[in-house]
Parts: sequence; C-alpha cells; structure tokens
Amino acid sequence: MWDFILYNCAVATFIFLFWFHKPKVEEPTQVTPSKKSATVGADGTVKGRSDDTVDGFNKSSFRSKSRQQLTSFKRRKDLVEHDIVVSLGLNPDEKGFEAFCDRFSTFEYVSSALVQAGFCSCDVIVGIDFTASNEWQGKRSFCSANLHKTNGSKIYNPYQKVLHILGKTLSFINSDHVIHSYGFGDSSTKGHSIFSLHPDGSPFSNYGQLINAYTETAKSVTLDGPSNFAPIINKAVQLCQRTGKYHVLIIIMDGQVSAVCEQETIDAIVRASDHPLSIIAIGIGDGPFGIMFEYDDGLPRRKFDNLQFVNFHRTVTKSKHEAAFALHALMEIPDQYKAIQQLGYIHSNSSSKSS
Repeated sequence: MWDFILYNCAVATFIFLFWFHKPKVEEPTQVTPSKKSATVGADGTVKGRSDDTVDGFNKSSFRSKSRQQLTSFKRRKDLVEHDIVVSLGLNPDEKGFEAFCDRFSTFEYVSSALVQAGFCSCDVIVGIDFTASNEWQGKRSFCSANLHKTNGSKIYNPYQKVLHILGKTLSFINSDHVIHSYGFGDSSTKGHSIFSLHPDGSPFSNYGQLINAYTETAKSVTLDGPSNFAPIINKAVQLCQRTGKYHVLIIIMDGQVSAVCEQETIDAIVRASDHPLSIIAIGIGDGPFGIMFEYDDGLPRRKFDNLQFVNFHRTVTKSKHEAAFALHALMEIPDQYKAIQQLGYIHSNSSSKSS
C-alpha cells in the first residue's frame, strides 16, 4: 500500500516539475521598426523623436562604429594616393602603411621626400595647448603625469618630443627660419585669445629656441580652458594676409575642442581655406580625438582639405622611427600646397616680404 502511495507521489512530483520547467520554444526574432513618439508643436506641426534602441540593439552605437571603420578605411586609401607616395614610386597597400612609414628612418629622408613631391618652403606657426585637461590626460600615455611636466633641459614630455621631431624635419624646408609660437587655453587667455611664447612677440629662428621658451613657459603657466582652436587659427590667417606667403600651422593639443567652442573652431577652419595655410593638428595624451577626425575628413564647405590630424602616441607606437611620425604629420602638405597654388593664394612677390 505504501509503495503505491509513494509511487503516485513521485509521478505527480515529476509531472509538476516538468510542467513548471517546461522549455519555451522561441519564435524567430524579427527586427521591429524604430519606435517613435510624436508631439505637436506650437505651430501645429507634428514632430517625431526616434528611439535609437530597438530590442536592446543600440543603432547609434552601431552607426558610430561603422562610421569609424569607414573613415579609417577611407583615410588609409587616401594616404597611399598622396603625391609624396606617388613621387617616390611606392605603392603600399592599405594594411601596410605603418610598415611603409618605417622605411623613413631619418629626418633628412622625410624632408627630401617632401621636396621631391613638389613642396618648396614655408613659414611655421606653432600653437600649444595649455588647458587644464593636460593635468590628467596622460594617465595612460604619460604615466599619469601632467603632459607639460618638464625634467631640466631634457626632451621629456610629449610636447617637447613633437617639437623636437618636427623641428628636425621642417628645419630643412623652412628656408626663412621663421617660427611664430603661441600658447592658448591658460588662465590669462582662456578660450578667447593667445599669447606669444617669445617675450617680445617676435618669431624664433630655430626649434632649439622654441623648445627652451616652451620649457620655461610650462614651468610657470597656469593651466585653464576651455579648448578653442579659433584664436590660433585666426592669428595664422592674419600672418598669411600680412605676408602673402605659405604658412603651416601646427596645433599641439591634448584633446578635443570644448563643446561651447566647437562652432567657432569649425568656422575658423573653413575661413582658413581661403588662405595659403595648412593646419596640422597633433593629438597627444589619452584623447578622445574623435571630433578631430571629423574636422580632418569632413567640413565640406572648405575650398580645399586644409587640415590633417595625427594621433602622436598611436603613430609612434606603430612605427619604429620617430621620423615616421614626421612623415605621417606632413603627409598631406604637398597636396595642400598644390591646391593652394591652383587656387592662386600665393602671391608672386611674397618671397620678397618678411614675416
């Protein structure tokens, strides 16, 4: 009798547990259209708002990643088509560009490559970022130290290294030895103006002088903000207007433009395309630098592609030689110079003028 009762209890328990844990058959998932909520404006028009998240799928994130991949592919393709590559008889494939850069092991080689690609001479303008974010933007790339930290007379911090590398390259093609140098983003200029690194505002004649002046400034300056590239770009345009000569503006910064200054910076870049000016933006520190790639490849209102952005730490990590970074930074110069000539921006008597 008891065996029968226990048997029935066991069967009932099994049926109950089976029913309770019965696996559910999942129907094929379907991508539902994006959900929208509509509101009626004061003028009676219906305004919709898209919901970028559908069934846990973030479309904005997907679009962002796809855009980054497309931009990366486009930039690799564009790089191998530059005159500097063609003039050297080289044709690196898209995945081998870093290896191609490694062939440029000396600064003289990079300089001669620029000349061979049709580039002649320029005056240089350097803008250095003294915003407060330099204090923490070296967490990964500079052992958590302030990016402006100095160590006696050594070429120590990233700003000094960039100046040292580009100085070795540009000194061969900066025949007039004119280097205008400015700082921005400190407590005195904030986001509205710039200050000269030279006590009397005059240009330097070599990069050793510039590095020494920067080092002394870095020891005493008070970092502030916001990050705004418009003042230094506008100053470069003024120098172009005054002399009629071709200039290269090198902006060394630790991050993106502050949101409140973004439109002002975009307008300045677009206006600069009306003048014989190339802009090289060099990012140091941890970033992010996403918006800088948009400035580089976007902004269709420009007369020509006048801005090149380079991530310093990423480039030197992938390349064996510092000279390869110089090549990467100056890669678009010959093409920009050719566009400037075709647009008629360089005055025929500019060589007789002084900066």
